[in-house]
Amino acid sequence: MRYVLVFLFMMFEPAWAGGEILCGSGHNSAKVWSKEGRVWFRFDDNLGFQNFPIYYGVVTLPMLPLIQRASKELAPFDGAMILSWEESKCQWSETNRLLVQCNGAGKLEFPEGTTFTNTGLSTSVESQERLDLKFGRVHFQLGIDTPKTNYTHHFIDFAFDKERCTGRATSQ
Repeated sequence: MRYVLVFLFMMFEPAWAGGEILCGSGHNSAKVWSKEGRVWFRFDDNLGFQNFPIYYGVVTLPMLPLIQRASKELAPFDGAMILSWEESKCQWSETNRLLVQCNGAGKLEFPEGTTFTNTGLSTSVESQERLDLKFGRVHFQLGIDTPKTNYTHHFIDFAFDKERCTGRATSQ
């Protein structure tokens, strides 16, 4: 009987305005959650900046100066960052609890005292299939801008094994 009730609850659960996504590996974790009218993002890495993703994309020789610049400009994110957005700027998927998107500038809560701005957050789910293997990844993607005097837009991607991620609705 208990399983029937759980099934019915899942089938008739109302659309949800908030949630929580949590992914982790042996040394780092990322989390998005709703609380008190804001959507929060937190990334922690025990290895510090040496493991912070400073570039996402195909690397070719002309990209090396940009990667070196990113390693200097993003150094304040020494293994941790916290950002938040007004909940009205964010949308949670009603069908895939690993998907959320926040548009527009949010607030960089940590590290304090930096002059960075951010241009949004989104998550995506990637699936790959080979003849002998299927796997998936969950990506947390951020846009981080440096100050206007030395402007650079950094696209940062935190990728996690999908099997190490959970998503759930939260009551608002």
